[in-house]
Amino acid sequence: MLLKSVLSLSLSAIGGGSLVAYLISSSKVAQPIPSVDSNIQNLPTATSTTTPVEEATTTRPITSKAPSSRPTPTPNSPPTTPVDTSLKLPPYVKNHSKTTYSTKVFQSLYELGIPDDRDIHLFSGYLSATDTRLRIPSFVGWTIPGGEHPKERKSERTNSQFLTSPYLPEEFNANNSDYLEHGYDRGHLCPCGDFYYSLDQRALDETFYLSHNVLPQEPNNNRYYWLRMEMFTRGLAKNFDNLHVLAGPLFVPQESKTEVRETKKGKEAKKYVTYEVIGDNNVACPTHLFRILVGEKDKKYFIQAFMVPNKKIPKEQKLTDFIVPVSEIEKHSGLKLLHRVEKSKTQGLCKSFSCDLFPWQELEFQKVLWDKNTTADKIEKEWDRLVKEGWQPSPNMIQRKDKKIKELNK
Repeated sequence: MLLKSVLSLSLSAIGGGSLVAYLISSSKVAQPIPSVDSNIQNLPTATSTTTPVEEATTTRPITSKAPSSRPTPTPNSPPTTPVDTSLKLPPYVKNHSKTTYSTKVFQSLYELGIPDDRDIHLFSGYLSATDTRLRIPSFVGWTIPGGEHPKERKSERTNSQFLTSPYLPEEFNANNSDYLEHGYDRGHLCPCGDFYYSLDQRALDETFYLSHNVLPQEPNNNRYYWLRMEMFTRGLAKNFDNLHVLAGPLFVPQESKTEVRETKKGKEAKKYVTYEVIGDNNVACPTHLFRILVGEKDKKYFIQAFMVPNKKIPKEQKLTDFIVPVSEIEKHSGLKLLHRVEKSKTQGLCKSFSCDLFPWQELEFQKVLWDKNTTADKIEKEWDRLVKEGWQPSPNMIQRKDKKIKELNK
């Protein structure tokens, strides 16, 4: 039986305390950037060419049903990146990776500004803080290296499975059975597809820890609009030295249509946060998701924050419709974010680069190519249908179609 939780929410922003000092002894460590106000303003969007579709990275499940809970193995693949013993992490960081790459990810995100008032779990490719009351992450952060990615994959999604965290107390954990037949996908915040070409199988496996990187996501949102956002982000990374990403859940209040309160200024509508919880562990289903992109290039930062409702979104909806100031994310999440970025060094990402998602038809067609049971006839029929509806395929998609048909006709 699905439960409902109704919580009242104070709209006052939560202030950030002083940071726990720590020592980093590494040959190429940058000094922390002085703390400044993090209220990065909403910036106008740009109109430019559509971002080309990234290479197929994942096949989303056809059903939101999850397998029964089973004993949780720890990823067995040993890390292929060397162990780093030189960097001293703060005591609130639980380091499960101990690789050079993971410590650099923490260092980069720390210097931008992430919360230091809670435990942070550091994995091979990402870091995460878990809200143990809600059994989902409070935020997740990772870095996508800039430039062109290598042609050879280092890991595969088919080798991974969703896992209960071995690093959290059992009573505060989500498990696979919580998602069974409740109508939600197990949605990644840090997508495993960001690691296919840069990190090993262990790093990819770790993105499947439920309470560290996964939350209940409306299936159409997860498999379509959010997936297009993930692919857009990977394509965008090519424009930067590094692209840093912060993502997480939000529980946004709504005004009551029937209940009001009397104030000195008159009547005002009462506000409530209402969200669903699923499974025996009462895993919280957020009302919204946030994603903050920080493109780093030539010691400048291009920043844009997005707040997306956790529901089906029209295919034609523009990503720029969901732009909000970083301060709006902070208000609803209670997280202090990007507070060490010097404001004079920032620009609006969507003002300087295209924030257009690639056409939805490309994803529709890409799913036909991903289908293990696809045929050349199915591909041609879907292609003709979409073209008749006005789709203008990109050269990249034409090449993929021809390549797939050639493979099937062998």
